[in-house]
Amino acid sequence: MIKEKHIVWGLAILLLLTTVFDVYTALISPVFSIGEANPIFLLFGNAFILLIITVAFTVYVVWKLKKCISLHGIFLFILIALYLSLAHILGGWTNVNAANSYYENPEETVAKLQSATVADKTLFYFGAIFVFTILPIAFALFAFSMTSSLYAQRKERRLLVVNDMRKLSKDMIKLSRKLTEE
Repeated sequence: MIKEKHIVWGLAILLLLTTVFDVYTALISPVFSIGEANPIFLLFGNAFILLIITVAFTVYVVWKLKKCISLHGIFLFILIALYLSLAHILGGWTNVNAANSYYENPEETVAKLQSATVADKTLFYFGAIFVFTILPIAFALFAFSMTSSLYAQRKERRLLVVNDMRKLSKDMIKLSRKLTEE
């Protein structure tokens, strides 16, 4: 059985590595300042503020996961950690693609990125976040809530099965003793 600390540390390391990948690929990209679509960067125009907020949110998610004791809360923060990691991977991937596009054709890439308005970038960013993180988390939480409800409603039936298994087990032990005595 996997221990709690291994799960939490594994998720924390995954989140940390994907965060570093995303931030590193963004900061070394030659088109970061004109191509970044993150609304925090668009609002403040500062990569350092974006980095601080990203790291702070990552630490918050890991801390909440470590402290949470409700089944729904644990599930939610594991989902957030996994989908946030996926979002960082996608962010890093788009950073690498933008840099490669720049190296292949700098003038065209810069012109294309400069032609995108803040509204265009924000719409793209929130659309990607919605499709790749919020929507899957909402579906998973909905499915988990329905599962939890059905599981709770079927408690009596599960207890009947467990009681039947206990009775069967006791009967088998009695039969086994009887056979060994003969």
